[in-house]
Amino acid sequence: MTRLILREEAVWGELDLGNTGYGLEFTRETMDSPYDSVDHQHRISSRGAVEPLLTNSNVQGEIRGELQPHGAWPRLFKHALGTVVEGGSYPYVHTIKGGNTLPTGLTISKLYQMRDNDSGIRTDFMGCKVNQLILDVRRQSPIVARVMVQGQRMLSSTYSSYTADWPTDNGPFTDRHTTIRIDESPADPDVSAVCTAASLNIDNDLRSDWGPAGTTWGSARDRISLVPGLRRISGSLSAFFCYTPGAMWLGWWRNNTDLQLRIRCRRESWIYDIYLPKIKFRGNVPPITGRGPINITMPFVAYVDESLGTDIIVTITNADPTL
Repeated sequence: MTRLILREEAVWGELDLGNTGYGLEFTRETMDSPYDSVDHQHRISSRGAVEPLLTNSNVQGEIRGELQPHGAWPRLFKHALGTVVEGGSYPYVHTIKGGNTLPTGLTISKLYQMRDNDSGIRTDFMGCKVNQLILDVRRQSPIVARVMVQGQRMLSSTYSSYTADWPTDNGPFTDRHTTIRIDESPADPDVSAVCTAASLNIDNDLRSDWGPAGTTWGSARDRISLVPGLRRISGSLSAFFCYTPGAMWLGWWRNNTDLQLRIRCRRESWIYDIYLPKIKFRGNVPPITGRGPINITMPFVAYVDESLGTDIIVTITNADPTL
């Protein structure tokens, strides 16, 4: 049995067992810390290979799961965007705006429980930051969430017990819980009925450097920094090509129209409200590739709304008092 546990870090790259661990339910993951190697270019008398030099430890990986209202997934949104403004009593409301800085970091622990032993192996990936967070909405499917992370360093050890919080009533959202609105004016209605798919990609463009501070260049293989670059938020909407949305979407694309987009997932009291105050379509005329319905897929890019000072606002309503 394998589990993933998230813990907030007070100091980047330092595991803090005093902080609550949140169990992350997932469908697949690729967390790893491969070493790069550099081959020697020397000419030698032997035809055999010369042992390469090990270079940097590259902590990275992807975690894929289904979007859930409580626990780990809301915290991954926080680490993809910035600070949280808390509000309200139960159910609690957390408002996350895309900001200029990211939270300190996460330790992602991968626990392997051995079948032939009561203990297990724990691999801690420390100093993790979210490079990308991607949502995919499809018909008759749970909403798939993916995070691509980079980190500072990795350590492995054995363990006999390891506690974490596993929230209850944490079933995933599906397309049946989701609505999509463009521009939110009376003339631009809910387009959920005609959408066949939607995607959202938050890209932090993380930049990294290696080697501990205060030592000579290249003397160690751990990262010393992970700095976000320019955030880019993009995605796409897909639909059958009928008059609505076909003509409207093509017109908005050709006229470079400023639009607003809201993707809202609601299951009883639990809500993700993802609001992009300013987007522009970046599309094309739909091709005809054969018999059957014609589909239109309209990519979009989000931009900063000057009046709000951000390009995205995510409001999460759940049972967690704080994120």
